[in-house]
Amino acid sequence: MTIDPLLPLWLTVVLLTCLFVWSTYIEWRRPLRFRILRLIACLVAVLALAVIFMKPSLPSQNTATNILLTSSYSPKVADSLRRAMPGATFYHLGAQKYRNSKALTSYRQLLSGSAATEGERLSTIAGIVGDGLPSYALDSLGSGFFYLPSPLRDGITELSVPRELQRNKTAILQGSFQTSRVPAWLKLAGPSGKLDSIQLQQKTGTFKFEFTPRVSGKLKYSLTLADSSGSLITEQVPLNVDAFVPLNILILQYPTFELSHLKNYLADRGHLIAVRAELSRNIYRTEFANRPARALNPITPSLLDEFDLLIADPTMLAQMPAKERNAIVQAMRNGLGTLIPFDGAPRKFPPQDLLPATFAAQAADTVSITLHGRRLRMPATRLNPTNFTGTAVSKDKSRILSGTLPVREGAAGFQLLRETYALLLAGDSVGYGALWSPLIDATARARTSVSAIELENSFPLHVNEPVSVTLTSSATPTLLADSTSVPVIEDPLIDGLWHATVWPGEIGWHELGTQTDTTSYYVFDDSEWKTLRTARKQDENRIASARTATRDIMHAVSKPMPLMIFWIVFLLAIGFVWLAPKL
Repeated sequence: MTIDPLLPLWLTVVLLTCLFVWSTYIEWRRPLRFRILRLIACLVAVLALAVIFMKPSLPSQNTATNILLTSSYSPKVADSLRRAMPGATFYHLGAQKYRNSKALTSYRQLLSGSAATEGERLSTIAGIVGDGLPSYALDSLGSGFFYLPSPLRDGITELSVPRELQRNKTAILQGSFQTSRVPAWLKLAGPSGKLDSIQLQQKTGTFKFEFTPRVSGKLKYSLTLADSSGSLITEQVPLNVDAFVPLNILILQYPTFELSHLKNYLADRGHLIAVRAELSRNIYRTEFANRPARALNPITPSLLDEFDLLIADPTMLAQMPAKERNAIVQAMRNGLGTLIPFDGAPRKFPPQDLLPATFAAQAADTVSITLHGRRLRMPATRLNPTNFTGTAVSKDKSRILSGTLPVREGAAGFQLLRETYALLLAGDSVGYGALWSPLIDATARARTSVSAIELENSFPLHVNEPVSVTLTSSATPTLLADSTSVPVIEDPLIDGLWHATVWPGEIGWHELGTQTDTTSYYVFDDSEWKTLRTARKQDENRIASARTATRDIMHAVSKPMPLMIFWIVFLLAIGFVWLAPKL
């Protein structure tokens, strides 16, 4: 039994208790006939009022259950449900008709609670069979239901697509697959042709592709799954590649092979490089690439404000003048990133405010790492970060090799791998970039904007389905979806956070824009990315079913108790208290 009190429970108890004490006190003091019966009548009247105020409901079984059949449902499963639930009513939505099932033409019939026949409410569904409902339709199902998924097709079942890409910067596509025949092959192709491929030896598993876009613009890549029978499944991966945005990098170094090759690598890729190399005590040589020359001595907060990243070896940071070191600390708190490559264990570590990490000695001076599917052994500094609370960028089985730690609005990064320039000398610039580019990107100053647009939906987006948008703005943003104004609403709990929903009605590229920012996204046809869409939909239905699960196959409902009986009891009891003295 459940209750739905008209007033707060504690207030109801207090009021009824006071009423009972007052009424019994009055009736006890009156020297009239039927005193005991009048006291019992007072108790009955108060109990009747208690039931009326509490509005109790009793559980019951709803034998007229509704079963919703969705795409790819199994008729054999439907037959089993019909035998187990003789009184069930079947509906089909986006699926073939099943015997006498009733047709639903839109998810809106679920959202509004109106079904094909008048008076029925499909918001009380006992079970869903097949691929399931999308998340925005599941939100309307307040009651519990069971879910029986259909078998998943071959294809890509999960895919992580980077939202922000830049030309000449390494990007990663990774996800999961399912195939009924092995061996199989997964191939990545770009605008210029095939980029990479992986042979799959298991029917399910994960994959990862690394690639570097060489041109900017709205480009189409593709993933193709081919099995041993010759079956091909090809899906498009549209990517919006932005123009390359170079980093302003300051390098403080003693002349070393590692930092010299790193400087040349970054300069060749268009970054703006300034170098201050200490030749001897207080004697410096400066060098510049892709930017005009300027004074680099002394290191001041105003100088560091011009740069996104500072690269310096630990010995120089430990021995530099305190004034310059304090300037770096202040700049890091304001967003500057500092990257520290270790070339052996230093005699003196940088102070904690520059690198908030502790290191323990490590016996091994080589590590085994994987680069593009190849196992390599590389020299490494005999150190291992202890009690590490940052983000690991690269590691082997036993220790972290590179990582970053937050320092207020900035970051501190470290690299323990040594002699990485050997990869460049061997002609493997891609492998060299895989070691350094993720670390540099994670450490460099974050680029912020006044207003930021974030799509909450995961890849892929489909036509005529809602796209949830989150905006961060100090003022009310004006949001345009393909030049059409979209209303926004501020988050009730977080200032400066705004929400909006758009329903793209056409396939292809779309644009969202505010006064300061724009973002593009691609909308697919319903026939594309079926396996990934189905896998995600089935996961959402399983979660929703588990959250509101029913123990029995019969759908449990609560039936309110009729209150008219208790009103009659209350009136009879009060009437007796009034009438008894007159008998």
